[in-house]
Formats: sequence, C-alpha cells, structure tokens
Amino acid sequence: RILYKIIRIFKNKYLTKIYIETERIRYNMLANKIDAFIFIGGSIFMQNKPILNLSDKINKVIIDCFNRKPIFVIGANFGPFIENEFVEYYWNLFNKCDDVCFRDNYSKNLFSNLSNVRSFPDVVFQLRINPQINKNRIGFSIIDMSTRENFKLYETSYLLKINQLIQVYFEKGFDIYLFSFCSSEGDESAIKNLLLLLPINCKEAINLIFYDGDIDKFLKIYLTIDTMFTTRFHAMILSLMGGQKICPLVYSNKMINVINDIPIDIKYYKIEEFINEKAMKIISSIKSYEMPLGELSFKAEKQFEKLDIILL
Repeated sequence: RILYKIIRIFKNKYLTKIYIETERIRYNMLANKIDAFIFIGGSIFMQNKPILNLSDKINKVIIDCFNRKPIFVIGANFGPFIENEFVEYYWNLFNKCDDVCFRDNYSKNLFSNLSNVRSFPDVVFQLRINPQINKNRIGFSIIDMSTRENFKLYETSYLLKINQLIQVYFEKGFDIYLFSFCSSEGDESAIKNLLLLLPINCKEAINLIFYDGDIDKFLKIYLTIDTMFTTRFHAMILSLMGGQKICPLVYSNKMINVINDIPIDIKYYKIEEFINEKAMKIISSIKSYEMPLGELSFKAEKQFEKLDIILL
C-alpha cells in the first residue's frame, strides 16, 4: 500500500509544533503497515519566504519515519526558492530517497551530485487525449495573481489585458470559454473579478468551465478549444498536447524550464510583458506547435520506472 501525504496549515507556532509531533507519531505507526511512500505532484517543493514551511518540516518527518522503506519523488519540480540553504535542506532529504524524478532538467541540475536524481517529461504527457477542435472557440485559463507575492501588483493589469482580448474575439463572433483549474488557489475568484470588468452583452456570452474533479468532463470541453491563453501550467501542457493554438502566460520559471526542455521554439509572454503588449500583437503571435508526443509520452513513462520495480 502507498500513502499520499496531506499537509494542513497552522499559523500558531505552538499548534504547529504539536501537529508536527502528532504527525511523527502517526507516520511512525504507518511505517509498519505500508510498503513505500511517494511524494507525487508538481510544485511541491517551493520556498516563498526565507523560512521553512510546515510542509517542509513534515517532509523531513516523513523521510525520517519511512527511512527503512522505499521513498520516491515523482513528477515534481523544485522551486522557486529564495535561499541556497533551502536547496541544502532538500539535498539532505533527497539523499535519503530511493528515487527522485523531476519533470524538468533545471530541478535535476540543482541536485546533479546525487546519483538517485533524474528527470523526465511531465507525467501528463502520458495522458491519452482525443482533441475535437472547434475553430470558433477561444479559451483562457485564469489564475489569481493577488495570492502570489511577486505578481499581486499585476492583478488588475492582468485581468484588464484579458478583458481586452476577450472583447476583440467577442466582436469577431468567437465563443469565449474561461477555465478554472483549481478553485482552492483562487481561479474561480479571479474569473469572477474578470467578469466584473466585461460589458454586459459580452459577459452573457461567456462560458464558465470550473474543474470539479471530473477530469473526463473537463477535458471533453477543454480539448474543443481552438486557441488557448494558458496561465496555468497544466493548461499549457494540455494545449500543447491537444494541438491547440496557444499563448502561454508565464508567471513562474517552472513553465519556462519545461518549455526549454521541449525541443521546439515556443513563443510565450511573461506576465510583465503580457500586460504591456498590445492585444492585436499578442493575437498575431499565437500559433500551434507540432509536438513530438510519442517521444514525450515514452519518456514520461520513465517517471515511474523505479517505482514499477517494487510494484510489478
């Protein structure tokens, strides 16, 4: 059996200490009942402030408790981080893992002196999809800039620029779709703020698609879109896989790192560039890309290569 970790948030330092010790007891008990532990996810090793987060402390507890069982990291990227001490902290933790497979070369290279660290394409590249493109559909994946320290100043400008783009497409008769990938991170809230900026006649023509856990239903609509403006990381990946025309809007280096690992030249806009560019110039720069999907899918399977040894 494999245990997936769930991190809770406590702001009170005393409660945090109690929680960590409670988790230590719980994980020590579970260590006798499971066969392996997996850290699986995307941006699960980030440092936003010059301190260790609760999740970082719990990660150490987990690795200490499961030190006699196989431990795997699958499909993650490392960072962003503020201090080199953060990298050193995780160097000591990753050194105790059986296999660490990142989804980008940048993360791997940070720990290049660890023989158990590898990188292969994102696990999503293994997904089997069937795009049914409707050339009259334009989509936007929206995120909440206000919760991101380095981008909260861009929140209004970001929404205003998307507002401009929506109105251009609306006036040309396109159907507009707004996608929320993650409600808990504010996607839906950002979409509601965007709707407040739109003219009434335009607002009534907007299609809202909020991910509710039903991936098949979500993808069935997502993969009909002809042109996607992708602020979400996995929106970018899905659109590249689906052969859609795409405009990646980059708020994190994790997107740039993955773009750099793909053997084609993909045009993207950093958020600070996007908000200052003219709408028509942005639209004229958008295109689709011939992705080496067979190669990427084959390589993405290797994320699970070491885990398969104990499962099969």
